[in-house]
Amino acid sequence: METNKIIQDDCLKALKDIPNQIIDFIIADFPYNISNYGNSLTKKRGNQIVKGDFGEWDKWDSLEDYFDWCYQVLKELMRVLKKEHSAICFFDNRLAGFIAAQGEFNRLFVYKAPLIWVKNNPIPHIRKSGFRSTFEHGVWLINSQERYLGNEQITIKAKVFNFQEQEEMMNVMRYNIGQNLTEHPTEKPLNLTQRLVKIFTNLGDIVLDPFCGSGTSLLAAETLERKWIGIEINPDYCKMTQERIDNYKRQQKLL
Repeated sequence: METNKIIQDDCLKALKDIPNQIIDFIIADFPYNISNYGNSLTKKRGNQIVKGDFGEWDKWDSLEDYFDWCYQVLKELMRVLKKEHSAICFFDNRLAGFIAAQGEFNRLFVYKAPLIWVKNNPIPHIRKSGFRSTFEHGVWLINSQERYLGNEQITIKAKVFNFQEQEEMMNVMRYNIGQNLTEHPTEKPLNLTQRLVKIFTNLGDIVLDPFCGSGTSLLAAETLERKWIGIEINPDYCKMTQERIDNYKRQQKLL
C-alpha cells in the first residue's frame, strides 16, 4: 500500500481498498453532525466567530443514520488497524462516550479512556442561556475483542504506548482555538496531534486519518518521521493538505 498519499474519496469507499491490519495508529476527527442544529458557533483563523454550519458533509437525516454510519466506519477502521494498536476518535461531546461504549458492546474496539481537549480561549456564550463550550471529547480505542473472558474482565494494553513526561500524560490537554494555520473550519491544533502521534507510534509507523480535512494529523506524522495515509472527500481540502506538507518539506530542505 502506497503511503504518504492523500486519497480523494468517500472514506468508506477508500477504506475498503486498504489491506487488513497494516495501519499502526488512527486519528479520526469524525464529522460531529452539528451543522443541522443551526445555532452552533466556532472560531476561525484570527479568532473570528462564525456560524458552525460546515456543509453537507456534516449533516445526516437522523441520529440513527449518523450512528449507523459511524459504526460502519469504525468497523472498517478496526479491520485496517493492527491488533492491539490504538485509534483516537473525536466526536461531538454529547455522543462521544455513547458511541465508544456502544461500539465496544458490538465488539468494535475496546474503549480504553476518554481524552479531553480543553480550549483555553472558548467562544463567549452570546445568548447567555447555557454554559460555554470549553472542550472537545475524544476517545482512545484499542483494536481488540478480548475485553471479557467468561465473566472476568481483563485489562487490554496497547502494543505501542510511549509514556512521555508525567505532565504530558494527562488525558486533559489544553490548547487554544482560533489560531488555525488554514481556512478549514474544524482544524485541530498541530501540537495536540503531534503529542498523540508521539505517544501511539514509533519511527516509520503508518498513521491513518480517514477525515484529514486541513491535514494537521498528516503534517504531524510528517514532522515526526512517520508514514501516513489521508482520506478526504473535498478536493479543496486535499489541495490544502498537500500544499501544507509540500511547504514543510521545502522548509526542511532550506534548513
